[in-house]
Amino acid sequence: MTLNWRDGTNIALEGSQSHDKGGGAQESVEPPNFLFATTEGNSLDLVVAGGSINGRVSYWNDDST
Repeated sequence: MTLNWRDGTNIALEGSQSHDKGGGAQESVEPPNFLFATTEGNSLDLVVAGGSINGRVSYWNDDST
């Protein structure tokens, strides 16, 4: 199975990640630090190929308006 984080529909945020069944990863930082940032107006997309996943994502909005 491969995972790809994207800024919107087609801007890669990092390289493809391969995971075996039953494997996993956890990365964590405290705001105002971040792992990924998107362009204003774009979504943060996780594209999964070759399987399904369970998990969650936490985010914070740095919109000062």
